Amino acid sequence: MTASDRGNKDDSLLQAGLGDVLAPDAKQILDAIPLALFVKDKASRIVLMNRACEEMWGVSFADIGGTDASSVFPPEQIESFLVKDQAVLAGGQMVEFEENVWSPRLAQNRIFRTIKKPGYDSAGHPHHLIGITLDITDRVHSEAEYRTILKTTLDGFWVNDLHGRFLDVNDAYCRMIGYERDELLAMTISDLEASEKPDDTRAHIEKILVAGCDRFESRHRRKDGAIIEVEVTVNHLPVADGRLIVFVRDVTTRKEAEATLIASEARFRSIFENACTGIAFADGDGKAISFNHAFRHMLGYPEDQLRGMNFAEFTHPDDLPRELLLLEEVVQGRRDHYTVEKRLIAANGEVKWIDGFVSAVRDPAGQVMNFIGIATDITARHQAETTLNLYANVFQHSGEGIVITDSDNNIVAVNRSFTRLTGYEEEDVLGKNPRILASGKTPRETYQAMWDSLAAQDFWQGEVWERRKDGHNYPKWIAITALRDQFGAVTNYIASFTDITERKAVDERISRLAHHDALTGLYNRASLQSRLDQTLLAAQRGRTQVAVMFIDMDHFKTINDTLGHHIGDFMLIEVARRLLTIVRESDIVARLGGDEFVVVLAGIEAEFAVVTVAEKVIRALGEPYFIDGHELHSSPSIGIGLYPDDGADGQVLMRNADTAMYHAKAQGRNNFRFFTAEMNAAATLRMKLEHDLRRALAENQRLLFYQPQVDAATGRLCGVEALVRWQHPEEGLVSPDAFIPFAEESGLILPLGEWVLDDACRQMAEWKAGGVAVPHVAVNISARQLRSHNLLEQVGTALTRHGLSPGEFSWKSPSRRRWRSPNTPSRCCARCAIWAWCWRSTISAPATLRSPTSSACPSRY
Repeated sequence: MTASDRGNKDDSLLQAGLGDVLAPDAKQILDAIPLALFVKDKASRIVLMNRACEEMWGVSFADIGGTDASSVFPPEQIESFLVKDQAVLAGGQMVEFEENVWSPRLAQNRIFRTIKKPGYDSAGHPHHLIGITLDITDRVHSEAEYRTILKTTLDGFWVNDLHGRFLDVNDAYCRMIGYERDELLAMTISDLEASEKPDDTRAHIEKILVAGCDRFESRHRRKDGAIIEVEVTVNHLPVADGRLIVFVRDVTTRKEAEATLIASEARFRSIFENACTGIAFADGDGKAISFNHAFRHMLGYPEDQLRGMNFAEFTHPDDLPRELLLLEEVVQGRRDHYTVEKRLIAANGEVKWIDGFVSAVRDPAGQVMNFIGIATDITARHQAETTLNLYANVFQHSGEGIVITDSDNNIVAVNRSFTRLTGYEEEDVLGKNPRILASGKTPRETYQAMWDSLAAQDFWQGEVWERRKDGHNYPKWIAITALRDQFGAVTNYIASFTDITERKAVDERISRLAHHDALTGLYNRASLQSRLDQTLLAAQRGRTQVAVMFIDMDHFKTINDTLGHHIGDFMLIEVARRLLTIVRESDIVARLGGDEFVVVLAGIEAEFAVVTVAEKVIRALGEPYFIDGHELHSSPSIGIGLYPDDGADGQVLMRNADTAMYHAKAQGRNNFRFFTAEMNAAATLRMKLEHDLRRALAENQRLLFYQPQVDAATGRLCGVEALVRWQHPEEGLVSPDAFIPFAEESGLILPLGEWVLDDACRQMAEWKAGGVAVPHVAVNISARQLRSHNLLEQVGTALTRHGLSPGEFSWKSPSRRRWRSPNTPSRCCARCAIWAWCWRSTISAPATLRSPTSSACPSRY
């Protein structure tokens, strides 16, 4: 019940009491009225009081009856009573008012609500006044508090009847909804409801009446049309006609905040779940309680298995002690968080590097409740850093100088080898163009080709000449790579280089060795062939002649074998020097090997010019050689072939010149011969003979005949001599004079002689086994066999194989004048003495030799 309702009820009671004042038994009736009632005469003297009035004022009628009550009320109060009493009597109207009245009973001012009404005599004139008073102090105070609350509260408040009409409303709701109070009092709740239709609102009221109260959220429409979210609390007050007491709170801001919070939480959850970085929440013991997808994916554990795992279970054991120390510092409050790089062990055993951040969530007392961990997988970065460190070490410790420039070709970095190779420190060259290293010796065309290649292929390598800091020029091999960004623009150039001074020197030496004779410095066989081909091409274009001179030094092998190879080498060097002084710079001088030389004369117009050169060569090479205290003599044998008459290519010319040289030797040496057709025929015959003889050795077309040796004095058989013959399949039995000299010259005498040794010993063993008494067998040994280093080993092997003793074997050697070296017999005899072999010779050794060499052909086979 509102204060207004209570006031209306009191007024009704007061007016009812006044209506019964003059009835019979009035005093009894007045005492039964619960309201304080009094009657005053025209002089404002109290003539009647009921019991309720006596109790309110705290005095009895006996005390103040017939007086103006000045004995119990203050003078100013009596004055106020008198003024109002006279006004009622004079006006003849009922007056109602509230006033502060001193209460004798309570000894304090109280608020009384009083109604005074004039009473009339029989003539109708005002005769007295009747007053009814009510102490409304508590009600006024309650209503004041109530109004203050309603006025100051931020929540809206209103009173509805059961039809939803506004009966009262506070200022807060007026401000909330944008309407004035008077406007709202003319409206119903359906006019403001934005969530319900009028029928829904009426049905809602019915439910409230049944339940007695309700609390719900709704939406109200402001006067400006805006919709606000409200929280409504309704209580049903069961008074006459019923009342709905409603409190309304604007929750728009809260709803927006909640929506923002929900959206924020959704965003957080989305960020949490979709973050590339692993995030995990753990309890105070370090056990995982929540984690995002990235964290699960990083470790590879199923979600239900990962939840509850302690971080120590997937931390690498080598990294755990350090992190436990950091974690302890957080627990003890010495730090709020820590960062760490460590390794995690995934479910499949894979080790992953992470960059970790761990922070603590504390309660109000500062105790750790939870840990938040953020883990960024840096495995790839760690591997990249490891690789980068490796590259940095390679860069700094590379044996090659490395230069890095920017897109404008300004130096941004160099390594230690750069400093070692160039002499420039890094600070000397940073920001400068590499052209500061240029020597000026590299052709401009090389640089242009370099930039063209870098533009087209992003790479170039080649040789350039540059200058060190000390001013010394040097060659280097450099490789340059252009680096480009994703748009194709050059960002850097990387150049690596080596000093190739030594390599070039080695290359030059290798090239010289590949194309020149190591001993004399002349062109070698390979270089001769290519240069001869070039010379012939030039002669073909110029229609000129070319002469090829094949030179062999006479008796050189005797000098070489007698005095040693070092003397022979010095002699060959001198031969080369003399040849170079004779020919022109455009001519070619080459050494084929041993004592064989070739001179190529280009641009020959007549044969007499070749003759002139040949004669100069014979004179120059025939001069004495003074080497290491020895005066040596030799002479050249020269064979000459002319282009184009004697051959159209270098191989034919060389072969024909070689043939002519052999003819020069055959005709006494120390001369020259031009190639002729007859020489070619002889050479062909010689080649056929060599071919047939090799075939004879391979196909065993050899026979041994044995000539008895008889003692002339006794006539007894003292031995046999083995004589070799060639059983030619077409020519029949060939005499040794027809093939032994060639075998000696070509070297085939060595395998032929070895076969003779073995077959003679075999035959001797068969005779012994058959009881044929042959004292010994003699074998002819050629001079070339005597020079062989393994002759005695061959003899020993044959004797051992066939079970012969040294006394059953002898050899016959050629005369000393046929030996190339006068020391050969003595060396062989010394070795034979060891074997206890018998030395038998058909010659007498002269005391001196006029010539160090003789024919290699034996006197008899």
